[in-house]
Amino acid sequence: MLGPLAVILPVVAVAALSLAASLDLEGRVHTYREMLVFLEEQKIHLSNAASETAFCRLALETESRLLAETAGWYSRRTFTGVA
Repeated sequence: MLGPLAVILPVVAVAALSLAASLDLEGRVHTYREMLVFLEEQKIHLSNAASETAFCRLALETESRLLAETAGWYSRRTFTGVA
């Protein structure tokens, strides 16, 4: 009885992970849409920066958001085991 379970349970686990990833697709679309809107706004702000200090502040803000998204992407890939 344990033999078939040794085959069935890993298949069920993979199916559950696949289902969870597909259900989160809407969340990813929302996240990437927010990032796109932010980057489009930052592009305008960067081109209209009044001083070098303001430009540097905006550039650092943009860089920190992009690095945070990259770190989040990497942690999701590490968690799901997909590299």
